[in-house]
Amino acid sequence: MNTDNPSQPIALPPLPPRIVEIACPQTFTLLESIRSPEPVALISAPGAALALGAPWWRALMHDNAHPDILDCGTAAAVAAWAMRHGQVYVVFSGNPAQRRALGALAKTCGAHILDTRPEALSLGLPPYAEYHRLKLATFLAGAVP
Repeated sequence: MNTDNPSQPIALPPLPPRIVEIACPQTFTLLESIRSPEPVALISAPGAALALGAPWWRALMHDNAHPDILDCGTAAAVAAWAMRHGQVYVVFSGNPAQRRALGALAKTCGAHILDTRPEALSLGLPPYAEYHRLKLATFLAGAVP
């Protein structure tokens, strides 16, 4: 929260244009093995917060240096828990009343709610072959795979 004006949230930096979907720890490991020339953000698989829980994502992202986004789908309680536990970016696609309540919580927690899921490169689930590594490296270099 902005200490100069507590009613205003701290302005968050914009997300990088390249976003990679992290479906499991192996995807994160593959990403870390490739040096990206540009900043990159990470996003959970669609609705992963509902299936795996926000604690799973927070634990996976614990030592992560990239901005990360948790896709909570329509699960307001999961989004609220995540923001209370330090999640800065949350995708929430639920009803407007819940969105307003989460918006108030986001201001308190210094978080930001995305109304729509941003486009991201998805590599699917492992095992990852050289094809996946090349696809990710090409994406991170700025080309469309």
